[in-house]
Amino acid sequence: MNLQPFDIEKVKAGAKVVTSEGREARYDGELDPCIDEMHRTHLFYVGDGSYYLYGDDGKFYAGTKVENHIERHDLFIVEK
Repeated sequence: MNLQPFDIEKVKAGAKVVTSEGREARYDGELDPCIDEMHRTHLFYVGDGSYYLYGDDGKFYAGTKVENHIERHDLFIVEK
């Protein structure tokens, strides 16, 4: 699987998305909430049966933003 950096515009256009662990994720634009305290604005359904909030960068911030930290829930685009 060839993972590319997350790009919200590609996702909105239908690109396949997975977490850094390889679980499939689906953008749920119908349910995008307001910006939360971590500036996450996009809701995704992840293959573990949960919904998670993400920023435009595809990062899942669990409490604080840490530079260059890859969280297991971070999103990537799958290129064929």
